[in-house]
Formats: sequence, C-alpha cells, structure tokens
Amino acid sequence: MYKVVNNKRYNTETAKRLAAWDNGVLCNDFDYRAETLYRKKNLEYFIHGEGGAATEYAERDGYNTMAGECIIPATEEQARAWAHEHLNGDDYDRIFGEPKEGTAFVTVEISNAAKAKLDAAKSKDGKTQADIIESLLLGL
Repeated sequence: MYKVVNNKRYNTETAKRLAAWDNGVLCNDFDYRAETLYRKKNLEYFIHGEGGAATEYAERDGYNTMAGECIIPATEEQARAWAHEHLNGDDYDRIFGEPKEGTAFVTVEISNAAKAKLDAAKSKDGKTQADIIESLLLGL
C-alpha cells in the first residue's frame, strides 16, 4: 500500500517489514484485524493496519461497510509500544535491541542540517546517535 499522510510518503513495498500481528480470526470475518510494523529508510516507523467490516479499519461505501486498510504513522515510542503489546521479547529485542536498565527512550524532531551533522559524527566516530546526543547533553 502506498499513501501520503501529512506530506510524508509511506509505502509497504519499499519500507522494511519488521513484524506482523493478527487477532487469529479468519481474514474473511468481520472482526479480522491484522497489523504490520514497518520502518522507512529514514528510520521513521509506520503501521499498516487492515481489518473486516466490524473493525476500526472498515471503510464505508455509501450505506455499506466493508473491509479496509490504512497507514498509521508512528513515532519510535509508539512503535515500541506496539511491539511491546504484540510481540514476544525475542522479536522486540531483534527490532529495537536489548533494553538497557536506567535508560529512557525519547523521540525528537530535528532539522535536516542537524540530522546530517549527527549522521556525519556517527560515521566518523563509530558511535551511536544516542551516545553522541548523551555526550553533548552531559558535556562528556
């Protein structure tokens, strides 16, 4: 599925499929629900959801309600929350890495120029983005 949401492009064909979940109901049932977590090349996350006529994914066609699908943009925190709810620990760790004790996850929006500098520092020093940001904030 390809969709533009808030001037951002989301495409299930080009993004990396990270994990999928469904509610175990047959796909032709009105209550069928399935969701797939994706990550774009720029590291943005989104969920492709689909479901039967009795789900939040249903679409209306005049007076009729039928199965439907949609794209839901997600922050990293939202993607982690989705994975925590729908995946086992091994799959969560495979996607996000093993959680470290005493840490918090934060999602921020920065300019493209700042992101380019962050990427350059990451490549130069071999550090993670988190390590670079933490050292800047803590003055290390």
